[in-house]
Amino acid sequence: MSAYKFWQDALAGKNPPIVNEDPQPGFYRMKRNGGWAPVAVWPVINKNPGTSEITLGFKIGTEVVGEHDGVERWPWYAYHPITEAEYRKVAERGENWTDSDPIVSEMTANAVRTSINTLPGGMTMTSDPLQFTPVGQFREQIDKAVAAADAYERIENDGESARGAGLRNLLLKLRKDADDARKIEKAPHEKAAKAVDAAWMPLVKIAQEAADAIRNSIGRWEDDKRAAAKRAADRAAEEAARAEEAGRPAPPSPASNLPPSTAQVRPTYGKAAAVSVYLHVTKIDAEKVIAALRDRPEWYGLLSYLENVTQTLAKNGVILDGVTVEERSKVR
Repeated sequence: MSAYKFWQDALAGKNPPIVNEDPQPGFYRMKRNGGWAPVAVWPVINKNPGTSEITLGFKIGTEVVGEHDGVERWPWYAYHPITEAEYRKVAERGENWTDSDPIVSEMTANAVRTSINTLPGGMTMTSDPLQFTPVGQFREQIDKAVAAADAYERIENDGESARGAGLRNLLLKLRKDADDARKIEKAPHEKAAKAVDAAWMPLVKIAQEAADAIRNSIGRWEDDKRAAAKRAADRAAEEAARAEEAGRPAPPSPASNLPPSTAQVRPTYGKAAAVSVYLHVTKIDAEKVIAALRDRPEWYGLLSYLENVTQTLAKNGVILDGVTVEERSKVR
């Protein structure tokens, strides 16, 4: 039986059983610091007088490791067999993984590489002094990853899909790391800002609420004056109609019992308050409104709103009459 049977069966998708502490020769890869490290396991024949013992050699990344490490990490890489050609491409020629976006390979390789030029927080030295700042470091990496995303505007095979998913994961990690760094930098300022708000905002709020209450009372007073003027005008029209019917002269128009409405309220302190009139909707007939909107540009905004509402309902299994649905893939 070939020493490489487990690895060959695993590559063929036969899912051979994996036994802890029993690594098998072959070529694999192992997750390390967000990237993949190539792994090689091979049989070593130790020829001693009177015996021929077979042990295993292990290489993880660029380092030949001892049997203890190779055996202990076996469950970490046993589930990820790769071809010998893929191993030599990455481990010996330093090329990218076939199923990995080049930018992902570059950044994950940088993440596991140690350097004397490493700055606090994992930043690395560059020739641009502006890049010493966390914002500059993240901008450089995110700009690279965003530019690489253009290659996946349209995906046409599973290889592109896998590489695109890897780049998406990298972008999401960069987004989270950048947001975490933002929160850390902002935290002391935010605490101070909250303390200032806690002292001042209650005063701001009660002053605004009292001012709004007066504004609303002024508005109601102007509404009352306008309503009184309308009632007086309606009475005048009715009396004029009765007088004309009886052949009598029209009587003097009755006066409103309230002052006339005004366009400005002039206080003794501060600026004048402008008074205008707007049409306030008090009731609608939904069917008539929808029919009337069809010929207006606002119709498309209403459609967009209705699509959002029906989409939310559809996610919860509620399909309304007039709604058509189809199954689509959701990638998380």
